[in-house]
Amino acid sequence: MIMGNGKNYFVFFLLLFLGANILIAQNTPVLIESSTYFGSPLKHSPKILYDTRRFSIGQDVEIQWQTLGQKKWQEKHNYPRLGLQVLFMNIGEPDTLGISLGILPNISFYLIQQAKYNVRFQFSYGLAYLNKRYHDIDNPLNNAISSSINANVMVKLENQFQVHPKWWLKFGANLIHYSNGANKIPNLGINIGTFNVGLSYRPKPLDDFAKETAGIVRFNYSKWGGDLQMGVGYREREEARGPIYPIYNVAGAVVYRLNLTNHMRVGVEYEYNKGVFDFGKNIFLFNNDEEARQGATRWNVFYAHEFRFGALGLYLAMGSNIYKKSQLLNANIFNKYSVRYYLPTVGKPATSFYASINIKTNSTIAEYYSLSFGSTF
Repeated sequence: MIMGNGKNYFVFFLLLFLGANILIAQNTPVLIESSTYFGSPLKHSPKILYDTRRFSIGQDVEIQWQTLGQKKWQEKHNYPRLGLQVLFMNIGEPDTLGISLGILPNISFYLIQQAKYNVRFQFSYGLAYLNKRYHDIDNPLNNAISSSINANVMVKLENQFQVHPKWWLKFGANLIHYSNGANKIPNLGINIGTFNVGLSYRPKPLDDFAKETAGIVRFNYSKWGGDLQMGVGYREREEARGPIYPIYNVAGAVVYRLNLTNHMRVGVEYEYNKGVFDFGKNIFLFNNDEEARQGATRWNVFYAHEFRFGALGLYLAMGSNIYKKSQLLNANIFNKYSVRYYLPTVGKPATSFYASINIKTNSTIAEYYSLSFGSTF
């Protein structure tokens, strides 16, 4: 998946470590949930060859931890739940898209919270195994997925109604996504729009748990700061089973902290795509190495917003190219989604170092995944 060969397993165990580090550390009430999903794949690109009229059905089992305010960020985010979800999906056409099995750490927020009714938004991000992938002879219509291990993302908006002191009925709408970030191509990705219905089991009503917010001291933080990072991603170029090339990036940003948990960023990013350098030279698009280096270079500006949950950060960015000379580089507007893990703050000025897993997309198509390291101060 994400970065090829042994790197797949590194990212897999890193995601599980981060999820376990947050979830197991919480001495909090446990909930068990399960949902059935009904929907179909979406035709998010005119290049899609597989049949999107096929029916999708899935089932999940999930364990959740209800935060109580032991940490400052829990109170700021209105006591979200942290969870770990196992998701099985029959994606659609069985001989083309097949089935998937995913493991997804997640976090959910209350949008409406009443005694016997609530509305929650949930974001899940993990890995999935898909048993069908592209093959130029055996499975040529599946131009969405070319690897067995892929990123698995779910966004859910859900209503929940209490039907018993320990049981809640729930239903909602979801978007489920699979992609390998063009580490192996073709990789248009699979998007599934679904509805879900399910049950939530709560051994003890959550109202019986007192929120432990007493004595929390106001956190003093600097409004302004900076962010520096560098990273590398990998992308296959240009044909299936072709060579995989690195994409290097360095970025700097000005940070403005709205509060403890919401941070804004405006910055500049430099990218160097080694695949464009080599491929452009091979097709005689560039006359010399200097032209090839310029053609493989891209400068971007971006705006980003980060939501902090203790040591974890969810980072959402949108940007545009301000410099590129080659048509081999992707379109101007892009999005980037990241999960960051922060080490404890050190030094003066206070600095936090972090590792980040990122996906960069153009429209609905993933351009590449990357692993970054950086610091914010």
